[in-house]
Amino acid sequence: MKKYFLPFIYALPSVLIGTLVMYMQGISVTIYIRNFIFLIIGSILSIIYMLRKSNIKLKHICAIAVLSVLFLYSSFLSDGIDGVHRWIPIGPIYLNAAFIALPILLITISRLLLNGYAKFCYTLIFITAIALFLQPDASMLSAFSIALIPFFCTGNTDRPLRYVILFLHSCSTCEFWAQDANQRRHKFACEKSSIYGFFTLTMMLVLTSISWWNIDHLAPVPYVEDILILARKSGWLYLFFCILSLFILLWPFVKNRKRQQCSIISISLGTFFSVIILCTLLGNFPVPLIGYGFSPIIGYLISVSYVEKESACHSGSYR
Repeated sequence: MKKYFLPFIYALPSVLIGTLVMYMQGISVTIYIRNFIFLIIGSILSIIYMLRKSNIKLKHICAIAVLSVLFLYSSFLSDGIDGVHRWIPIGPIYLNAAFIALPILLITISRLLLNGYAKFCYTLIFITAIALFLQPDASMLSAFSIALIPFFCTGNTDRPLRYVILFLHSCSTCEFWAQDANQRRHKFACEKSSIYGFFTLTMMLVLTSISWWNIDHLAPVPYVEDILILARKSGWLYLFFCILSLFILLWPFVKNRKRQQCSIISISLGTFFSVIILCTLLGNFPVPLIGYGFSPIIGYLISVSYVEKESACHSGSYR
C-alpha cells in the first residue's frame, strides 16, 4: 500500500514548510490551510487513479490530449488580469490552467509518439505553444519547450532534428540529384513528418525567446511568487528547508529515470518542474507547492502518480 501514498509523501514537505512560513509571516489561516485541503483532495484522487488498472486506448489518449489543450485555451474566456490570461476562475478559486494541462499533455504526447502519432503530436505542441505565448507565460512556455527535448533526442520516438540534418545532408549529395523525380519525391515524403517536427520545434524556440521580452508586469503575491522571500525573512533555516523540499519534489523523476520503460517521461516531467523552479529566480513566477495554489499541487500529483504507476507496472510490483 505504501506506493499509493508516494505522491502525497513527496508533496507533503513543500506544502508543510510553505504553510509554516505563511503562518510565521502572519498570512491569514484561510489562505494557507487551503494548500493542505488541496493536497488531501489531490492525494485521494491520486490513490484512486493508482488503484485503477492501466488500460487506456489510444483514441482515449488522443481525446485527453485535445481536452487538455481546450482546458488551456479556456483561460481566455475570462477577462484576465491586466491582459494576462493564465487562470480559470471557479468561484473563489483561480486555477492556473497550464500547471494542470501541461503535465497531462507531456504524458499523452509521450504515449502518442511511441505509437506513431507524430504529426498529431506536433500539431498539439504548436497549438499549445501559441496559447502559452498569448497568455503570456514565459515560465510555462520555457518549461514545456525544454521538457519536450527528451522525446526528440532519446528512445524510440521520432527525432526530427537528427532526421532533418541527415535529409539535408543527403540532398547536398550528387547521388540524391542523380535520382529521378519520383525517387526524390518519395524520399521527401518519408521525411515529411520529421520536417514538420523540426519546423514545430523551431517555432517553439522562437516563441519562447520572444516571450521573455513580453513578460507581464503583475505585482507578485507575497505568499505565491515571493514565498521564498518570506522564508528568508522567517530565518535562514526556513529558506534551507524550502530549498530542500524543492529537491524532494524532483526526486521521484530522478529515481524512476533508470527504469527503461518510463525513463523518457520521467526525465521530461522532471525537466518541466525543474525549469519552473529555476524560472522563479528570473521573474515573478509561482513557486510550486511551497506557495499558495491548487493547480501546482494537482499538476504535480498527476505527474508523480503516472510515473510511479508506470514504474510499478513495468517492474511487476503493481497489483
